[in-house]
Amino acid sequence: MRSLRDGAGIGRAMSRLRGYAVRAAVILALVGSSPSAGAAPKDDLATKMNQDAIDNDYLAMRFPEADRKLRQAIAICGKTGCSPNVTAQLHRDLGIVYLVSNKPDDGKAQFAQALQLDATTTIPKDLSTPEINAAFKDAADKLGVVAKAAPAAGPEPPRTRKPPQSEELRHTPPEGQGILTAVPLFVEMEEGLGQTKVVVKYKAYGMPDWKSLDMKKLRKGYGLEIPCADVGSTIGDLKYYIQALGSEGEVLASSGTKTAPQRVPISTSFSGDPPHLPGRKAPTACTAGSGGECPPEFPGCKLGKRATGKVCGMDTECPHGSCVAGHCSEDAGVDSRPPCETDSQCTAGRVCKAGFCEANPKKNWFGLVLQQDIVLLSAAKDVGLNGTVYACQQGDGTYFTPSDMLAPEAGVSDEVKSGVALATTRVLLSYDRQVTANVALGGRLGYAFGGGPDSRSGAPFFPYHVEGRASLWIGSDPFIQLGMRPYFVASVGFAQVDVSVNVPLVMNNAAGTNEQPGSLLGRGPSSRAVGSASCMRSVETRVS
Repeated sequence: MRSLRDGAGIGRAMSRLRGYAVRAAVILALVGSSPSAGAAPKDDLATKMNQDAIDNDYLAMRFPEADRKLRQAIAICGKTGCSPNVTAQLHRDLGIVYLVSNKPDDGKAQFAQALQLDATTTIPKDLSTPEINAAFKDAADKLGVVAKAAPAAGPEPPRTRKPPQSEELRHTPPEGQGILTAVPLFVEMEEGLGQTKVVVKYKAYGMPDWKSLDMKKLRKGYGLEIPCADVGSTIGDLKYYIQALGSEGEVLASSGTKTAPQRVPISTSFSGDPPHLPGRKAPTACTAGSGGECPPEFPGCKLGKRATGKVCGMDTECPHGSCVAGHCSEDAGVDSRPPCETDSQCTAGRVCKAGFCEANPKKNWFGLVLQQDIVLLSAAKDVGLNGTVYACQQGDGTYFTPSDMLAPEAGVSDEVKSGVALATTRVLLSYDRQVTANVALGGRLGYAFGGGPDSRSGAPFFPYHVEGRASLWIGSDPFIQLGMRPYFVASVGFAQVDVSVNVPLVMNNAAGTNEQPGSLLGRGPSSRAVGSASCMRSVETRVS
């Protein structure tokens, strides 16, 4: 496990921020150790959170976010969750963040807590400054502890290799620039080169990744100013290379390369002639209260939010809190999950995982369903006479078969009107398994009531219900909160639905008797009688 690291105070304290990122791997190798038997259960998690706060937020000058993550890590450790030295390093790093945020008293208080937990805690040399060392020593003196603060690291030595430059391109790198001051770059192109755009790719000292900006067409060439937020307050070389690109993105000419870039030394006080674009004034330092471009978290900065798509140096410069590839993005970059220490601090359906409340929906759902089948009837005529779609029964429950002697009168009554009719009723046991946040797979087994008698062929009503189903539930986290939720379902299975319709009939008795076979209509006064029959229609559902 690596030793957790520190940050610095204001002004000179920031001069080692990016230098620390460059040496992070070396520090890990020097002070890291494999987990021992005495390691606490949350040491690894706290260490990762600390590394994230320092590498991704503190070094990028997102101090409020680094503050939040470090406090969250301390809350996760609690009293016994982490080893004393790990917890001490968390307090030490939080103290450095407070010093940079112009909260010296809070910073010293964190240093004191760190030393009380582990008296051997020190300030890493890669981020140490006189301000940090003095605050740390003051906290140690009040506790009677001898503190050893490492000396500040110097800037990386200058390179002697001359970067390559195409003959078609003319560019002179600036001799130097001060910290927190935009770096102007200007380049001229040979006539007829055919470039469609000119880009500069740059990386300030300690930046984890290269950034890219399009140079603007000026009167005699192309130029831009690398934002002071990217130059930052770190002493070291700003590396860059310029490329003239053709219509298909091919490189037509360049000044410097990624492996042999141009360099501009960045220092706390550049004494040479200040660089500037042709016909323009030299940029001034982005200091607090200037109203110019400056890192928003830098104490006193009055920079407002930039529009989406504008050049940015950090997330907090953008209205949506997300700076992607040097431009403001609409994607929010701040973690919206509420922090927590225990499950009781989270809302219903959520649990505390890795210091944040996260959804914890139930995966298995069982149910008891009472289902009423409904059938949409289409209009039909002569249903008793034809006997194809509906099977009509006589009063004694036997099926009626029209004959020459007794049959419904064609075209008179003997019809089913279109509409909705209640059919069988069934009781089902259901099981569904949540497979994603909004999708569940499952099935149903059940038994249907209200089916008709045996068919003319003697086949009985099939009362069983067998179904497999997939459902898509609408909304965010539909399996967590109580309430009604709309959903779509696709199912496959086997079930039989019977619907009974009372059909009025007018019967013709060719024999002229009043007796109607099977008591279909009861007794009538003549050979032409009026009555009704119960006609049944069965629906075997295989795919629904």
